[in-house]
Amino acid sequence: MKRLACISLLLALAGGPTWSAGEKAPVPAAPTPPPQVLYDNNFEGENALNGWLPLSGTWALGADETTVLRQTQPTFRGVARFVRLPANYEVSATVRPMSFTGQWGVGLVGYWQQGEGCYRLSNFGSVLALWRESATGTAALAAVRMELKPQAYRMRFSLQNADKATLLQAKVWALGEREPEDWLITAQDVDRPLRSGRGGLFTGRAAALFSDFAMAPGGAAVPAPGAAPPADAAPPALPTGNYWHFLGGDWQTTAAGLRQTLAGSALGFRAAAYALAAGWTDQTIQVAIKADSGSRNQGYGLSACWMDEGTQYQFGQTGGMTLFLSRRTGGSDPRQLANAPFAFKKGLWYNLKLQTAVEKTGVRLRGKAWPARAGEPTQWQIETLDEALPRLVGGEIGLWCIDDVCSFDDLQVTQP
Repeated sequence: MKRLACISLLLALAGGPTWSAGEKAPVPAAPTPPPQVLYDNNFEGENALNGWLPLSGTWALGADETTVLRQTQPTFRGVARFVRLPANYEVSATVRPMSFTGQWGVGLVGYWQQGEGCYRLSNFGSVLALWRESATGTAALAAVRMELKPQAYRMRFSLQNADKATLLQAKVWALGEREPEDWLITAQDVDRPLRSGRGGLFTGRAAALFSDFAMAPGGAAVPAPGAAPPADAAPPALPTGNYWHFLGGDWQTTAAGLRQTLAGSALGFRAAAYALAAGWTDQTIQVAIKADSGSRNQGYGLSACWMDEGTQYQFGQTGGMTLFLSRRTGGSDPRQLANAPFAFKKGLWYNLKLQTAVEKTGVRLRGKAWPARAGEPTQWQIETLDEALPRLVGGEIGLWCIDDVCSFDDLQVTQP
C-alpha cells in the first residue's frame, strides 16, 4: 500500500498519470509497427530500371534535382505506360504429379509476359529441360535425362540478367533426399532474352499438387519446406505469391497446397495450365510526379493491381484540375470510381499516394495528393469501395502520363 502511494506520488511529481489503490494500472497502448517496405526506388544508379517494362512512350533516366525517371518523347500523343515486373529471382516449389497422359510435364515458370512468352523448367517424356516459350513455339535451351514419377519433388529455378543474355539454372530432386550442391541444368538465352516477368507454376497434360512455393531475390537462400526463417531475416524483396492469376486448367486451393486437377489432351503444351504469382496485394504506393513546364501534359498518375491486357486501378490527375480514381478491366474503357477537385501546376512536384485493402465485399481504395514541398495531409481526399467482379485484389504497379513529358521520383510500395 505504502509502496503504491510512493509510486503514485513520484508519478505526480514527474507530471505522469496517477491511479488509486483500487484501480488497475492502465495498460500502455502497443506502438504501431512501421509499414513493411516492399519496394523502394529513387531511380539512382544504372540498375534503377531493372524489372520495368515500357508499354508505350519512351522512358529513360534523366536529370532534375536528382536522377529521375522520365517519359522523354516530347511529340508522343497518347498514354505512355511503364510497368514494373520482377527480375533476377529464384522460384522454388514442391511439385507432386498426380495423374498424366501421353507426353506430359509439370514444373516452374519464370519471366512470364503477356504476348512475349516465358522460361520454363519442366519434364517432357524422359528428359528434364529448360524451355523458352514464345509466340512462334517452344524450344529447349538445355536438357538432361531425368524421368519424373508420381511422387513429390523439390524444384528450384533461377533466372538472372547477364550482359547480353539471360542465365537460367535449375535443379530437381526427390523430396526427402539431399539437395544436390550443383545446378543440374543450365542455359543462356542470347536470342531476344526476356529480362523480367512473373514467376509461377506449370502443367501440361498433367494434374499436379504444388506446395511451399517461394520467390526469392537472386542470390538469396531459399528456406527448406517447413523451416522457420532466421530471426534476423530481411523482408522479402519480391512478391510472395499471395495472389494468383490462373490461365487454363482447373486450379483449386486445398489444405495441402495449390492443385491443378485436369490431365487430358486438351492441356497440351501449346494450351497448358499456368498459375502466376501476380504481385502485391493490400499495398500503399507513393510516388513524386511532375509535368514538365511548357508540355501539353493532360494528366499523370500511378497504377495498382496491374494485370495483363490493361486490367488495373488508375489514380492520378487529369486536366490539371481533378484528382481521380478509375478501374479498367481488360480492353474496356475505364470506369471512374471517385474524384475530387485539386489544382495541379506544371513544373511543380506533387506526391501521389494510393492505398488498396481487400475486404469481404470488395476492394477498399484511398487516395491523396499534395505538393511535394508541403506536409502530407492527414485526410484521404478520395475513398471508395469497389464491389465489382472480378475483384482486382493483386498485381503489379505502373506509372503513366498522358500526352508529353513527365518525370517520376521516390517511388515506394509498403504493406501495413
